[in-house]
Amino acid sequence: MSLTIRLKNPFTVLDGTGIDATPNSPNFGLQQQITVISALQAVESSSNVKFGSVTSPNPFLIDNSGMILSDGSLTGSFSQSGLFEIQNNLTHNGDLVVKGTLTAESLRTEHGSSIIIFKSGSTRFGDDINDKQTFTGSLNISGSIFNGITDISNDSTFSGSSTTALPTEDSILKYYGEKNLYLRKISANIAAVDTTSTASFNAVTASAPSGLSNTTKNDFMFFCNGMIMEQDALSIEQSGSKLLLKVDTNNIGYELQSIALGAPTTDEIVGWGKFN
Repeated sequence: MSLTIRLKNPFTVLDGTGIDATPNSPNFGLQQQITVISALQAVESSSNVKFGSVTSPNPFLIDNSGMILSDGSLTGSFSQSGLFEIQNNLTHNGDLVVKGTLTAESLRTEHGSSIIIFKSGSTRFGDDINDKQTFTGSLNISGSIFNGITDISNDSTFSGSSTTALPTEDSILKYYGEKNLYLRKISANIAAVDTTSTASFNAVTASAPSGLSNTTKNDFMFFCNGMIMEQDALSIEQSGSKLLLKVDTNNIGYELQSIALGAPTTDEIVGWGKFN
């Protein structure tokens, strides 16, 4: 049994969006032919379907447990292979795990901490003058700390004369503190007249710290009976615990007097200077 359908007007089969008709002919129904209607790409569940763009006024669902796009939000699982490019800002509320390399022209964190990492590799910590940066452990710096400073030195001798090292408080205190004590050190002592040209003080001269000239007779003034003695006629010598004052009697014009040496009186020899 056969069924014959006659049409009053021709039935036209044409291509449409996403649909291909072969043959594409307006003569359907006028003569015997087979027309195949098919989609332009495979749309099975296992197919890789491609769209130029997808728009929808309602949420766009991919799988019941997959990705949901609604009003610009993304929920559910999302896996991306290949290039994924975002033209505008991206706001992410949860944790972000990057298993590869994260490359950014600048990196800024807020609330918990504040740091900016620039494309050049430079960093800026904090955003306020009251911010405090805390490091636990050692800090090794290769290059300048600031303004060409490359080191912090605890050398209290300052022997290196470095133009790129900052001194510590301890080194400054030791360097200038010791020198300051020496420069301020001064006292008077009375000598015993041993000979007509020698007087001895029961004292030791103060030693000059490193960086200052050694202690000499120029650091003292000597007086005989209240009159200052001429430096050119004097020399000093440390002999154990005694400081010897030696007098050139010919140059100074007199000899030292002492009852122990048979003189009627003993000269008072006073030394004023850097005694310990």
